[in-house]
Amino acid sequence: MNHRKNLGYVCAELYYALKPHRWWLLLQVVSLVGLIGLNAHHGEIKSWAQLDWVDIVGEGATALLIVCWLIIILSVRAKGWLTDLFACGLIAMVLALSQDLLDEFFQLESGIRWDSWLESMPVGFLLLTAALWFWRAEQQQISRYLSRRKLLSPAPTAIDGGLNIPGFEYLQQQLSQRAKQPKTWLNNQLLLLEVADFNALSRRYGGSAADKLLMTITELLLLALPQDALLCRYAGQRFAILLNHSPPQAAILSQQLSTLLQHFCFRNQQNQAIHPSFHWVKVSAELADSPQQAVQQLLEQANQQLTILKQASHGEVLAN
Repeated sequence: MNHRKNLGYVCAELYYALKPHRWWLLLQVVSLVGLIGLNAHHGEIKSWAQLDWVDIVGEGATALLIVCWLIIILSVRAKGWLTDLFACGLIAMVLALSQDLLDEFFQLESGIRWDSWLESMPVGFLLLTAALWFWRAEQQQISRYLSRRKLLSPAPTAIDGGLNIPGFEYLQQQLSQRAKQPKTWLNNQLLLLEVADFNALSRRYGGSAADKLLMTITELLLLALPQDALLCRYAGQRFAILLNHSPPQAAILSQQLSTLLQHFCFRNQQNQAIHPSFHWVKVSAELADSPQQAVQQLLEQANQQLTILKQASHGEVLAN
């Protein structure tokens, strides 16, 4: 029963993934039907003894696999010119291979050359090669983005499922490791950032828009932060940024982030502009009797300052 449910889920997921590309699939079917009709009109069906089943199985399986490639690629890609290029190349390859297969069933009239042109011209391969080349550039951009996320947390279990960034436990682990190195511990700066009146925003615009707001803020911070910074989800709508810079450098970065967030605007599905405000504090690491005490002291100081700031603001404030 579970296997049936899983199969049904996979089929439903595949259906909805392919729905935006249904015209390409329709073009594939129509072109194949037209090709069969063209061969039937200009040729005669070969006798059973003339059929070469080794070629039929091999050529048919190859064409079927290319169709599977087309379905797989369309199911995982959004609509766009690169997806169209993939589709054109694969459909052209299927037609060329299908004509090769149909030659095993039909004896075309003498003097016809379009079947040889269709089989030999590498149009599909050229289009697919071009698509792969542009896909390579696309993957390079994605790889740079993923490598940046990998720097945040090499341990997949530390990732917060909602925003795909490390959570509070990973922040504690990193602080504990850094606190064991007194020489560099004082260069650590902890920034706490919280979306002001987040619950009110969630009630006004909906939970889905609020979640997307947090995801957008996460992406914005990832782009703005230096490579060696650690961005974590502290709790709820609160973020933690751990820097390993001197106080002057951290102050400059903090001011840059403050300016960036002041001009941040998010739009929901109804195209409504949302201008959230933020509570923001920055605390420098200090020495203590033990690494555990140093970490606890840093976290408590940051939380206390943020609480005082929120109580004093009574609204939407951005603190440097």
